[in-house]
Amino acid sequence: MNQLNFKDGKFKIMQIADIQENYQLNPDTIKLIELALDEEKPDLVVLTGDQIQGYSTCYLREPEKKVKAVIDAFLTPIKERNIPFAVTFGNHDDDCKCSKQVQMAHYTSYENCVYSEPRCEEDPGTFALTVKNSDDKDALAIYLFDSGKAAMNGAAFPPVKKEQIEWYQNKRDSFKESLGEYLPGFVFQHIPVPEYRDLFIENEDGTFTPNENVKVLYGEMREPMGGSWFNPGLFEAMQRNGTEAMFCGHDHCNDFCVEYDGIYLVYNQTG
Repeated sequence: MNQLNFKDGKFKIMQIADIQENYQLNPDTIKLIELALDEEKPDLVVLTGDQIQGYSTCYLREPEKKVKAVIDAFLTPIKERNIPFAVTFGNHDDDCKCSKQVQMAHYTSYENCVYSEPRCEEDPGTFALTVKNSDDKDALAIYLFDSGKAAMNGAAFPPVKKEQIEWYQNKRDSFKESLGEYLPGFVFQHIPVPEYRDLFIENEDGTFTPNENVKVLYGEMREPMGGSWFNPGLFEAMQRNGTEAMFCGHDHCNDFCVEYDGIYLVYNQTG
């Protein structure tokens, strides 16, 4: 794993959500990524799933070859700028016949890809990274979760698995054991946890009003949240244990940062 480090006490992460490209990649996608990278100059890029429009018919033939070609295309601006990146998966990345294992192997073939031992072989998109301070000590944990995909009928999305939450708790507690205190942490995943539903109230005209117990730092809710209604307890596991913020994508229009019960919940819209 390439080592990530704070620079003058700062570390900037840029999230890219829902690229959803097919084999005929839109040139505007590359332009947007280039502009964002040059504007933000991040120390790390995190891609939070649905990089691939796996349901596109363009992947019916030679899916592995085409998926790798698309990955190479949208990673080009990141590679050219030699910016470290990390990636997890959304609900559409492996709709085509190119597995997450194959895709992750291709991502990690890039020298600027940062990766660590995944939760298990079947879950390559769930892993943790750390960022070190000037004393070469771990100062920030970054947890990436593969939040799964819809049921066969497409009607419901699953929650993060119980085994993934247990993995997170064990990883978080291992940092505390070695450091003597909880390590501040960020969580990145594609599909939001159910607590995001508590942040806004939908009005009769289709607009949304922030709930009275939240603090909106920026942005707004623009569409109903897609995700699981069953709550396995990830948000509860995050509370008061060092993790400070969660970042997701999935719904293409929502874009906000809200403080809720001590944790920042961030929604990143697609480009």
